[in-house]
Amino acid sequence: MNKPLSLIILLFLAKTVLAGTQLTNQNFDWYSENHKYISELVKSGNKRELVPVITTLGTIWRHRDGAIGSEIAEIIAEAMTYQPKMMFSWFNKYPEQLEKYIKRMPSNLFTNYSESPEFAPRLNKLKSLMEQNLFKFISSEKDTELVAGAISVLEVVRNSSIRDID
Repeated sequence: MNKPLSLIILLFLAKTVLAGTQLTNQNFDWYSENHKYISELVKSGNKRELVPVITTLGTIWRHRDGAIGSEIAEIIAEAMTYQPKMMFSWFNKYPEQLEKYIKRMPSNLFTNYSESPEFAPRLNKLKSLMEQNLFKFISSEKDTELVAGAISVLEVVRNSSIRDID
């Protein structure tokens, strides 16, 4: 391959990676600034507004780095709890991301890195709601691929406990 063409391809790839990182940062900034509203929206079930929100949350997860993964894990768990069909539909398009989410749930979702006294009660409540709502979803959903994802998540939720980092 000639050197100018190689240089052009390398510059294009670097620009693409940089643009992806910038978009992830912008999406995460949007999430951080609107966390409370997003959480309320996920719980409300307003489908018209939820579709782009679920897509954006999934995109943030898909392009996360370590810190963002821990920060976005809780809202994704809320989406699985209150909007399981929508969240598992997104993960159904990216099954490798569901596997990564499940693998990291115990550390990203159920570990208190903040030492906040409000953390454990809030996450125990979410854990309980996840168990209840995922069981209902599994019992009523007809799409076997979505059900399989929900079963995998439910298994991890049931076997996890909230832990504090000293």
